[in-house]
Amino acid sequence: PCRHGFGDCDSDIQCRDDHVCVDNIGAYFGYESHVDVCIDPTVADYTRAVFFRRSTNAGATWSSRIRLDSGNRDALFYRLAVQPGATTGDDDTVVVCWQDIATSGPVDPAVHCALSTNSGQSFGGQRQANSGGDPIVPQISIDSTRLYLTWQQGSQIHAARSRLNALNFTHETMLSNAAGQEPQIATNGAGNVIVVWEDVSGPLIDVRSKYSIDSGETWQATPARVDNDVVNGDSIDPTVVIRPGAGGRAYAVWSDTSRGQPDIYLATSDDAGASWAQAVRASGDEAGASTQQRPFVALAPDNSNVYVAWEDRRNGAKRDIYFNLSLDDGTTWNIPDYRLDEAALAGVSDAYGPIVIPSSGRAAVIWVETRALDSGNVVDGFNGDIYTSFVD
Repeated sequence: PCRHGFGDCDSDIQCRDDHVCVDNIGAYFGYESHVDVCIDPTVADYTRAVFFRRSTNAGATWSSRIRLDSGNRDALFYRLAVQPGATTGDDDTVVVCWQDIATSGPVDPAVHCALSTNSGQSFGGQRQANSGGDPIVPQISIDSTRLYLTWQQGSQIHAARSRLNALNFTHETMLSNAAGQEPQIATNGAGNVIVVWEDVSGPLIDVRSKYSIDSGETWQATPARVDNDVVNGDSIDPTVVIRPGAGGRAYAVWSDTSRGQPDIYLATSDDAGASWAQAVRASGDEAGASTQQRPFVALAPDNSNVYVAWEDRRNGAKRDIYFNLSLDDGTTWNIPDYRLDEAALAGVSDAYGPIVIPSSGRAAVIWVETRALDSGNVVDGFNGDIYTSFVD
């Protein structure tokens, strides 16, 4: 059953004990206004908060929680990034950013961030990143000296930057020249920054990008088309990564409907995102046969391996997590691809939100799954748990 602030519920039975399903209050929780949400009646208001905890022993124990938001606004859509210390024993830099809204009167959205320079032991006061407007759904990327931030503001895509040693956001820039949504951002520590987003200005949705080669001080004049060889389909859910070092190759991945149901595609750029090569299909089943969405892309740190994981409905209405890899820097992809949520029967429980964490010689994939047991049989439950799988 869903806990306080979660939806979309249809009746009280889908909520936790002593919680009720309340109609049409989704806007309080970052959903569409018509969404019904489970509520704890003993909670005085619907305000959410952003907390942080850390573990120094591989998750065996956790520190006391630290509240990062101010407490007088509703905080949601948080993002976390960690920049490891330069050498063993140095403190890590931790940044958490989120969107918050007023709890009464005008919604007044804003993006705030908090910074820790001592591995999360303490945080400085929050700083507002945007200069105005109505920003939503922030995304962040950091390197050894700077934090880079992008967000959707109205129907346009914005970006800004700050030095890591003290949050002070500058160089706010509107990147899009037409209606856009769902931005994602990446940097490689050598001054290259790329933002990708969905361009929704035409009859079909395209993926566009802009790049900076001077750490977000200036940006490419005109957005580049990423899905440049794809016609008669929508290109959605884009994400991007860049290999470390000067001139690092960039990789954009998205979900594309040009051959029927959405497939996973990847394109590469060898000029910092100024132009993109012909896209290749990264999923390994029959093209257009099933809904594949929300891909996550990651790069091996010590070779040319590229990893992609995504949500896939090829086994029915419920999503499974699929994974594929390229051993030649994204040029070709394995056929077939791999289903990772093997412990459950295909398509029985819902699995979503994959994250790929690469390391030397292997990759870990983490996702949320609503797997449950009923009389020893795997069924689809109400609440999600965290699962992981290692790919060698």
